[in-house]
Order: sequence, then C-alpha cells, then structure tokens
Amino acid sequence: MIPVLVLALFFSPLISAGEASAGAGAKPIISCEQPKFDFGEVAQGRKIFHEFVVANKGTANLSITALQPSCGCMIAQLTLNIVPPGKTTTITMTFDSVQFTGPIHKTLDIVSNDPATPALRLDITGSITAHYQVTPDSIDFQRVHWKSGYETRIVVHGLNGHEPVIASATFDTDVPFDVSYGKKSDSDDDIISLKLKPASKPRPIVARLIIEFQDSEMSRLLVPVTGVIMGDISYFPPLIFFGNIRASDPISRTVMLRIENPDVKIISVKSVPPILTTTFANSPNDAHVTEVRIAFKDTVKPGPIMGSIVIMTTSDQAKTIKIPFEGTIIK
Repeated sequence: MIPVLVLALFFSPLISAGEASAGAGAKPIISCEQPKFDFGEVAQGRKIFHEFVVANKGTANLSITALQPSCGCMIAQLTLNIVPPGKTTTITMTFDSVQFTGPIHKTLDIVSNDPATPALRLDITGSITAHYQVTPDSIDFQRVHWKSGYETRIVVHGLNGHEPVIASATFDTDVPFDVSYGKKSDSDDDIISLKLKPASKPRPIVARLIIEFQDSEMSRLLVPVTGVIMGDISYFPPLIFFGNIRASDPISRTVMLRIENPDVKIISVKSVPPILTTTFANSPNDAHVTEVRIAFKDTVKPGPIMGSIVIMTTSDQAKTIKIPFEGTIIK
C-alpha cells in the first residue's frame, strides 16, 4: 500500500507500452461509483475508516498524482497509483474526530491525468457527539520561572449521562510536567493536575495532553498546552551582527537582559576579544531589564571581527552568558 498523507505527493509519471500504442485519441477516465460517504453519528475521539474504490473507465493508463485531504485530520492511502484501463484502485481514508463536535463535512480530492476531471472530489460527512467536556479546553501558561512550582488543573465533566473515568493522561512529547488525576470530592467530575517539575530546563513548550477514557465509544480528548519556561535571565538579541562598518563610525548596539529572578545580579560584562567597550545599567522603562551597551574601541583594526559578549551573573542556572558578535571593520 502506498501511503499518501501530505497535501500533494507526486509520483513519477509512468507510461506503459500499451498506452503509447493506444494512439493520440486514448485517454483515461476516472470514476468512483460511491464518491460520498456518511459515517452517521459517532462519539468524539473515534477514528473513522472507509475505502473508496476508484476505476479507470478510459482507454489509457490513469495516473493518480496526488491525494489532497481538506484538513490534517485525514490520512489517505492508495494501493495503486497507475491504473490500467478497466482496472481499479482502492483509497483507504482515515478520519480522526478528536478535534470536532457536531455536523462535519470533509473532502478528499484525487488529482490525476484525466483531462475531463483533473481533480475528482470525494465527500465525507457525519455528526460527532461529545461525551465529555474539558475546562479549560487549552492551556497557555505564557511565561513561568523554572523554579516557580507552577501548577494548573483541568476539570473533565460528563455530558448526557456519561460519567468520566480517566484511563490515562499523558503528553504527546517530553515535557517537564508531572500529571496526576482523580475524582473531584464534591461531584462526578474528574480533575487533572499539571505541575512543573523542580528545576525544569528553560525552553518553550508546545505539546498536547492526551486524555484516554474507559469508554468503549469515546476513546480520547486532546488539550493543547503551550508556554515558555523561563530561566533566571533571558536576553535579546541572540547574535550581534555589525555588518560592514568603520571603527570611527558612532555605532553601538544594545543587549536587553531580562532578570526573571530578583535575587540574581549582573557581576560583570566584557568583550572577548577585548575590542568592544561595554557598559550596563537598569532600563529606564522596565525595572526587570538591564541594558548592556557595546561600541568599538578606537584601537580596533580593519578586517573581519568575531567574538562574544561574556556576562557573568550570580545565577546558579545561568552563571555565564555568551552572546556571539561578528562583522567586518572597513577603512
């Protein structure tokens, strides 16, 4: 089976000897006797599978060059991309309902070399019913400090007589959160707790919490989780680029250091090699920001330059910060 899961996946054109001898009047004709599929009503989280049979009723080889689903919720697989006259191929479609509720209408376009129908459209319809509701349905914790012990909760509520029983709650990627869940003390709702692990590495988080249920009809729900775990200090820019400049030009650059931990102090700032002057002071606009200003010394010589601004701090997490710089001094 040939997997096709991108918007347009092209195959190398193959022309058989039989097609070449069929003459200029030969052409393929794509056909699907049942181009519409209604899966009825299903519980949210179910995956729907269906096979479409596509025939070539023409007199030349039918070359299917792409399958184009209308959204990333669908995957299509093709058994044969070159279909001789009078033969068929099968397209297996998988639709994931986890992100939808209510009536849906999705499409799958079959792109081929049929001159009359270059894109044959298949229609998938149905209705999706939710058994459970999560509040909130997404989490954006924005910016939290790596030692903050940040914690948040998700409430899972049953709908239409369905009581939630969580089988598991895990992330789809490695994230520094401990996950626990259990029944709410005063209702049939379930509570999922997310707690930032101690001393988590600073980094952006883009993940999905997958909630699996003990439910034969509704298997899972997804909760997007995004934000940034901040270290003691963040800075911008990550690279200082001077371009082509003269040492005598009054050109300077500023590095912005944001102190996320009020106990952290800047000890020193220097240039390596020592071709730049460096000064630092608190920003007049933000008490949490330190501005580091750098400029060329009068003794710098023409030619390429490359080095780092080295910042020493009292932070255990970021004792030394190195910000590279580069450019060229011209006469």
